[in-house]
Amino acid sequence: MVMAVHSLFVARPNKLAPAPNGTPSIPPNGSNVLEVRMFNVGKGEAVLITFPPRRAWLIDGGATNGDPKNRILGEKLLAYLKSNDLKLEGLVASHPHKDHVGAVFYLLQKKPKLASKLLYFYTWDYPPSKPKREWLTNLESQLIQLGKKVEMVDMRDKHREVLISNRAQIHLFAGSGEGAYTSIFMHVHFKDAAFFFSGDAECGYEKDLLDSHV
Repeated sequence: MVMAVHSLFVARPNKLAPAPNGTPSIPPNGSNVLEVRMFNVGKGEAVLITFPPRRAWLIDGGATNGDPKNRILGEKLLAYLKSNDLKLEGLVASHPHKDHVGAVFYLLQKKPKLASKLLYFYTWDYPPSKPKREWLTNLESQLIQLGKKVEMVDMRDKHREVLISNRAQIHLFAGSGEGAYTSIFMHVHFKDAAFFFSGDAECGYEKDLLDSHV
């Protein structure tokens, strides 16, 4: 599977435009650059946001519901992180579907370079009696093995603001009551540029959540 870039935007102070000439790498002097890469993974999602200086946040990471393509995607994401000398600081699992999160286990298994604290945001909107699927328990086991290097945050009916720097902030929020479609919404600000990511959500859930938090 070839992991091609579906869309790329580079935000500089007071400017937001498609990156010229295809998909260039992050400039060596990237102190004023926010990069958002949306990878073409077919049926799934993988969005990588890079804040200066080379701090990476992955929103989802999945390619179909099968293991082979998710394994390849995990390896490709690792290769991209390594080639650009990025530290993985945030993982946002918008909702617990394999086509959105299935590659994250394989990425972590390959031990990417991590920030001093990895933040993992997720939702699990089911009764405690409902068993989790094996791929999801494997992912959680991989995260737990990181010990104090990871903070795992269940976002049901919560919101959280993360200050990246004096020019970059993230606001995450989620509701409840939608089962596997209880999605985390993420609002990113960088100088005058803003991005919004909503995962998969039904219209009613989306409207109620936006009315409450935006």
